[in-house]
Amino acid sequence: AFDVVPDGEFQTGWSVLSPYSNVYVTWQVTTDETSAVTYRIRVDGEVVRQLTDVAGSTVTKRIDVPDGQHVVTVAAYDQAGNERLATHALDVVVDTVAPVFTSGPRLLLRTGRVTDAGYPLRFTWSGKDEGTGLALGRIGPNATCCYSFDPTLDQYDFTVRPRSSTAWRIWLYDGVGRVTRVGRDGYVAPVDWSETRRSSGWSVVPAPGVLGGSEW
Repeated sequence: AFDVVPDGEFQTGWSVLSPYSNVYVTWQVTTDETSAVTYRIRVDGEVVRQLTDVAGSTVTKRIDVPDGQHVVTVAAYDQAGNERLATHALDVVVDTVAPVFTSGPRLLLRTGRVTDAGYPLRFTWSGKDEGTGLALGRIGPNATCCYSFDPTLDQYDFTVRPRSSTAWRIWLYDGVGRVTRVGRDGYVAPVDWSETRRSSGWSVVPAPGVLGGSEW
């Protein structure tokens, strides 16, 4: 009977990762009790919101949850103070701080031969996230193209064909989906050696294995 415990079953969701501190908690309840029912939402055991005479079988309420990992519970009480807990607690991880670049990015000419395939380049950077940590990185012309990489990676080697023009951008994602893009893009526009102007002290050395058949 409801005089012993609040009648009926109600449930919350199980877990959520949120980039915002305002979290919405939804639960379902069925009861034929006519007396007032009070619901208390707790974060880590502390009551953060209390509701009475909630209408409807599905209830959604907003609460504020600080950064970090927390446990949210919902309990129902009748007028005599009897309690029924929700079937499941809600594990909540809140991370309101976006990733940051701690250095770079820098675009460098790496050691290697220039061949018909193009010029050897290296993109370097470093980043961190104080909340849920770095979860993913992307590098390419836009956020969906072209390469995803492990967040522990701090450099990327690639080759750019002569006379091509490419814009390289980099994005860092944390565990709740917040994203940071580097403030400036890296533009690559290689110029063939024959199209450059040189002065003083340069001499040509035959080198069949490189682009154009010689080195300077």
